[in-house]
Amino acid sequence: MRRFLYLVLAIGISAFLLLTARDVLIDSLATNDVRRLGRAFELASLYRQQLAERGQAFDAGSWIDPKVVADVTGSASMRAAADSCLDEASRGALAIHLGTLDQAVLSGASDRQVRALLADADQSVAQRLQCTPTDGNAWLLRAQILAQRGGDMTTLGRLLDLSYFYAPAEKWIMIPRLHLVGRLIDSGRLRVPPQYGLDLDRVIRLSQPSEIASLYVGGGENSRRLMRTVIDQQRLDRRIRILRAIDALGVSYPVAATCQPPAVAGPPGAELELRRPADLVAACAR
Repeated sequence: MRRFLYLVLAIGISAFLLLTARDVLIDSLATNDVRRLGRAFELASLYRQQLAERGQAFDAGSWIDPKVVADVTGSASMRAAADSCLDEASRGALAIHLGTLDQAVLSGASDRQVRALLADADQSVAQRLQCTPTDGNAWLLRAQILAQRGGDMTTLGRLLDLSYFYAPAEKWIMIPRLHLVGRLIDSGRLRVPPQYGLDLDRVIRLSQPSEIASLYVGGGENSRRLMRTVIDQQRLDRRIRILRAIDALGVSYPVAATCQPPAVAGPPGAELELRRPADLVAACAR
């Protein structure tokens, strides 16, 4: 449960990124200003995501001082930001709610604490949507939170429909949406929505092979099978790059049984390299 929550919400938080330099995070920690702390949470979330992708442990540089968080969440400026429809203020307040939840999950907080923070985050997203009902990413965040809270799938489907409608082609929204919908498909909680295929086609055509590989590795067998139907339609050179990126992450990729490795003249063991998916595909195309 916790791993699922972290993976889903960390992606959602990173969608609010405004800053990209780690030294800004250090400068931000000394203030209780909602906007700056919200940006610090966004930056810390990105840093944690990058560490996770590299398979490294989280370190102190990816953490916001809980005392600073407590000062901000209980401040008058936070209450004002939560009620504000000014874009920067409401984004900052939402980032803080999501970041607090993120840290609670990473620190092993109790289920009761996590549920309370999920409710706070949901309220913050709802407030943002009252101000900006055309925010397709906020509708996605609401769907992510509802899915984790075990909400009914009819409501969740409506939230996803609104996200698809208001954010049909933004890659930074499509990728976390694919993660969420793919997990729901893999768990059997959701049938494949028509818009899922559109997201999948656009992301696989437009993303870096490393991004596609991360999406593939994060999925279950059903969502991977759907991804393979699109990956296998890519032009040969791009398909090979994607398969190499997937292979580098240690995940298998089925290749047609008719695609057999040719005989290799070389030292013993050289033929094993041709059994990698990308090499098999390249060999079959010759």
